Amino acid sequence: MVQLPQLVVASSLWLGLGWWASLPPTGLALPEVLFRCPPCTADRIASCPSDGAETSACPELVREPGCGCCRVCARFEGEPCGVYTPRCVSGFRCYPSPGSELPLQALVQGQGTCARWSDAAEYSATTVEHPGAGEWRVSAGWAKTGIRGSEQGTFGEE
Repeated sequence: MVQLPQLVVASSLWLGLGWWASLPPTGLALPEVLFRCPPCTADRIASCPSDGAETSACPELVREPGCGCCRVCARFEGEPCGVYTPRCVSGFRCYPSPGSELPLQALVQGQGTCARWSDAAEYSATTVEHPGAGEWRVSAGWAKTGIRGSEQGTFGEE
């Protein structure tokens, strides 16, 4: 007859092995995206302020920071940027100031600078893309997301 302590040990081992077996095999990456923004539905886009003189003068419109769906003017070279500011124009990224001791904190506080992608070494080895990496770029009045296979929330059709 099996004694109670042996049964408890055997059950614990069985549960532990079950948990261990549920882990991904070594070498396989975990999912790339930990958080995905909700899609820009027609209702969300309709709630955006109408394009005024401020946005009509912009050479490039981008999706507002975070999970926003409205269009805003992109930041240009040398302009301040960060996690909660509009994105930089195409071909540029937001970098922390050179020699920044806390680069992520600087970007969260909007103390980064828009610079060409190729200038990364001048600023630091750290590059930051906005969460979701689904940047909206508006060209000729239309937009597409940077998310592979996703065309949800476009401002128009091609």
